[in-house]
Amino acid sequence: MTDQLIVTTPNIVKRKVKQEEPTTQWLTFRLDNALFAIKVLHILEVLPSVDVTPVPGSSCHILGISNLRGSMLTLVNTKSVLGLDKSVLNQEKKVIVVEIDEETVIGFIVDNIDEIINVVDSTIESAPRSVDERQLGCYHGVVYTEDTELVILVNILALNFTE
Repeated sequence: MTDQLIVTTPNIVKRKVKQEEPTTQWLTFRLDNALFAIKVLHILEVLPSVDVTPVPGSSCHILGISNLRGSMLTLVNTKSVLGLDKSVLNQEKKVIVVEIDEETVIGFIVDNIDEIINVVDSTIESAPRSVDERQLGCYHGVVYTEDTELVILVNILALNFTE
């Protein structure tokens, strides 16, 4: 077995890895100034914007609902779910539509969509211990871009947006 240089994308740190090492595709997005990513596997589509209808009495993480081609789409304030400042949402917000399970499709509101990256699974580092214990399970870990920008890998299936 020989080592070779795998270039995943221009933004991901390049290092020698074994040829058979598995990689996973992640969609990167921004919330405030932080860079996050979720597995492409769970994403149904990305929408440029949607109209939001508030739902009285819903969870503090739920922004409301929207009509998506005749189906009701619950919209989640991703900043709130991840423990970020939820008071300011970017006017140019985007929606990542994710299939949680066979019956649940959720729209996660984000500031901006960046790109799809390929991450060599063995390069994923553990989430920092400084993360709130209740949030720790929400992260697969972190990777660094070539210019040392931290990418936080979110475990979208572990997010609790119903509290």
